[in-house]
Amino acid sequence: MSFQEPPGPQVRAVAHSTLAGFILCHLGHLPHEGEGFTAGELAFEVVRLDGRNIDKVRVQRVDEAA
Repeated sequence: MSFQEPPGPQVRAVAHSTLAGFILCHLGHLPHEGEGFTAGELAFEVVRLDGRNIDKVRVQRVDEAA
């Protein structure tokens, strides 16, 4: 039996249990609204904060974000 990678964008597997944890680890600080970055084939943008909580994030494929 052989296993194939699942279709779709691939992001390096790291031990994060939430999207907010992934963002905080990647940036190294609490982001501000509108801050973004790319990881692999995905573009992330923090759309809204609720105090110190990341409330809403936009995630797009890099080719769609341009």
